[in-house]
Amino acid sequence: MGTYMSYPYFLFLNALTVSSVVKIYFQVRDKKMAHPSNFGDWMGRLKAMHDADYPGGVVVDPTPVTAGDEITILYNGLLAKSGADQVYLHAGFGDARNWQGVGDLKMSRTGWGWVKTIEMPAESRFNFCFRDSANNWDNNNGLNWSYEIHNGRLPEAF
Repeated sequence: MGTYMSYPYFLFLNALTVSSVVKIYFQVRDKKMAHPSNFGDWMGRLKAMHDADYPGGVVVDPTPVTAGDEITILYNGLLAKSGADQVYLHAGFGDARNWQGVGDLKMSRTGWGWVKTIEMPAESRFNFCFRDSANNWDNNNGLNWSYEIHNGRLPEAF
């Protein structure tokens, strides 16, 4: 009798858990992304980013880049096409000629390219390039990649 009585309770808990997980996912997603993706969600997003075939094999989403938002960088450029066994996002913030807070972030290999998702701080610019484990670099022919980081507020009227 105890087993029979616990079965509906078990189903209720599973339904409650699934509902809670879905609700929490959307709360986190909506909070983290003030600007929704230009390419959709989940794996379809990576495929769409890959299929966009941007110059240099680099796609950043969403754009514009906004402080506090998570952005995803998809890299399918020179190093990826040369068979790199690991790619790192070499990134920093501030003036494009004088990066601050510079670091290397290990990217994840997917079927669509190398991917890294990071949260944008309240800085002025996000600058980056790529390197592989053999210390070969892809720096966009010396120009790197650079995006202005917006504060998320609309400009005030004159």
